[in-house]
Amino acid sequence: RYLAITDAAVNIRAAYKTSTEIHAPMEPHAIIAHWQGLDSLTVYEASQFVMGSQRTYSQLFSIPSEKVRIITPYIGGAFGCKAFPWSHSILCAAAARQIQRPLKVVVSRRQMTANTGHRSETEQNLQLAAKADGKLIAISHYAKSSTSPVDVFAEPCTGITPVMYAAPNLKLNQELGVLNVGVPTFMRAPGETPGMWAMESAMDELAWALNIDPVELRLKNETEKNQKTGLPFSAKHFADCLQIGAEKFGWKDRVMKPRSLTRDGKLIGWGMAAATFPGLRRNSSVKVRLLPNGNAHILTAANDMGTGAYTMIAMTAAEALGISVDKIKVEIGDSLLPDGGLAGGSMMTASLAPTVFKACQEVLKVAKCNTATEACQSLQQSGQAAFEATASSAPGEEGKKWAFQSWGAHFCEVSVDEEIGRLRVTRWVSVMNVGQVINAKAAASQIRGGVIMGIGDALMEACHFDPHTGYPVVYDLATYHYPAHADIPRIDVTFVGKPDLNFNPLGVRGLGEIGITGVAAAVGNAVYHATGKRLRSLPLTPDKLMA
Repeated sequence: RYLAITDAAVNIRAAYKTSTEIHAPMEPHAIIAHWQGLDSLTVYEASQFVMGSQRTYSQLFSIPSEKVRIITPYIGGAFGCKAFPWSHSILCAAAARQIQRPLKVVVSRRQMTANTGHRSETEQNLQLAAKADGKLIAISHYAKSSTSPVDVFAEPCTGITPVMYAAPNLKLNQELGVLNVGVPTFMRAPGETPGMWAMESAMDELAWALNIDPVELRLKNETEKNQKTGLPFSAKHFADCLQIGAEKFGWKDRVMKPRSLTRDGKLIGWGMAAATFPGLRRNSSVKVRLLPNGNAHILTAANDMGTGAYTMIAMTAAEALGISVDKIKVEIGDSLLPDGGLAGGSMMTASLAPTVFKACQEVLKVAKCNTATEACQSLQQSGQAAFEATASSAPGEEGKKWAFQSWGAHFCEVSVDEEIGRLRVTRWVSVMNVGQVINAKAAASQIRGGVIMGIGDALMEACHFDPHTGYPVVYDLATYHYPAHADIPRIDVTFVGKPDLNFNPLGVRGLGEIGITGVAAAVGNAVYHATGKRLRSLPLTPDKLMA
């Protein structure tokens, strides 16, 4: 699993582990299934993929898709676990059909730990070989994750390796073990989250071994192309993330010596790590309706997980139509509406915003007017009820010319009380390059949410299984530990770079997942700076600090 490199000044070889993590959204999984006869089904269920859910029920119950209606205007938290219907949903719909009455099922917290997906534990063997000046000459990344006998789901940890750092020799391998546990599933930045824990921890180890600043080492090895596809990156500003983040954090004042900083009797450490996530988008459609009273309705079967999709759609439409946001009514989360795409893979905004803008332009063409105000005046004079237009957009040939990726850098400070093994994150700076930012407040909130989730990943989140039953020993929001407000410092978020106009007409890339990537590594690297202990297994709990 390691490369035989003879001309390397430094060879880092280490194994990095992550624990099983479970989804713990505030809103549990729940469904109401209502049949109208035997061939028409209405489902009220939180879904990240409205049309995908519609197709699933249609196929399983052998009825036309237009006979299935999915209604999900709001989702109370979902990071992949509500992308597709689970077994409880199918059973509920089947039972409701049998008894010909509406049926409601709410999954208990305990059931959610086993039956609605989790992030698999991983073990990654990483090798970095470099010359004395820090230039990488080889990367070997060997990853193992687990799946269930029922279905196959791999945690694709090695996906980040060809995009992060340039190396003439790359070796990637992904291995999957079958365990008698529930089926793993998507969880915020699947693959990238554990993959960046290993890669960015190893890069920090390499920096210490070479006595090179970790920021300088990353700048020295930046790649301008995806080394797997050979395509150049579009609108890449990774170097800006590193340099601006270092300046905002005061990184130049860091003493490159473990156990060199103390405060109030505690050890202080500074760490940093990169962040990344691919730029993805898919097909989407939007209908726009202009009314005589000057209002506009935007209709699409998208959804809002609390990330601000309603606001993003309204802001985009308001700009395209030249009217204020308060005159925009957004209707989403209903399969009767045009396909709004998938809230996953950081695709919702990247897919939907260009389509909303295009649909607004189309409705002005239908009205033969330059502005929405003129169109509304025309409606008032003609007596028509509304002007309507539907538009669609989809990826084109750009993926054959460019590689699309978002970039970032995290900088953090930790304090460690060695006597009791208490580790606290005390300061945080994140700088992100995600293309055009539509709603700065919501975008920063998304990055902060990712960082908070990543701190949980770093310090406390772990699902253990009973060795006799294979059932999780955690069973609610008290026994599964995750961050509270007191665990989190102020998180300073900055956006850099330019709109990625090669990606879509608005230059928008998604940002729901990049925030979590690299977070655990930044914390682990800060712990090493504070204590001189290199911890390679997550979470970084007190017993490991005191060992």
